[in-house]
Amino acid sequence: MPKPLPEKIEAEVARLFDEGEQLLNEEADEQALVRFQEAWALIPEPKGEWQRALQVLGGIADCEFFLEEYEACSQTMQLALRNGGGPDNPFICLRLGQCYLKLGRETEAGNWLVSALMTGGTEIFEGEDDGYRDFLMDRLDPPPGGWPEDW
Repeated sequence: MPKPLPEKIEAEVARLFDEGEQLLNEEADEQALVRFQEAWALIPEPKGEWQRALQVLGGIADCEFFLEEYEACSQTMQLALRNGGGPDNPFICLRLGQCYLKLGRETEAGNWLVSALMTGGTEIFEGEDDGYRDFLMDRLDPPPGGWPEDW
């Protein structure tokens, strides 16, 4: 079970993370990435023992994804899997699937996107490009009763 960071480190990681989130919301992805990376550097080893680790890696991965650095993003999500995230985390599954699809690795993309769907439901794809949903729908048999109307 991940534990909280020491108070001084937590305060600085939280500050950098919040700045990164604000920059990400302003679509200043490169500056946001720097903040998230600075926050990651402050987390002591072994990083997977700390509660903030996955959150910071998620911020890094979002930036890399939005910057179209798909190989880097997939590596960050693999790092998340080694630092407390599991294959039952729909965000990790989604980002890995998206990156692998962008990289032309369709088999791996399908595996991870199916996992995202199974763990996060159709909601995990809300706000995402319809191409990911279409990719799955082209490769999977519809569930009993068909695909949800809003999907």
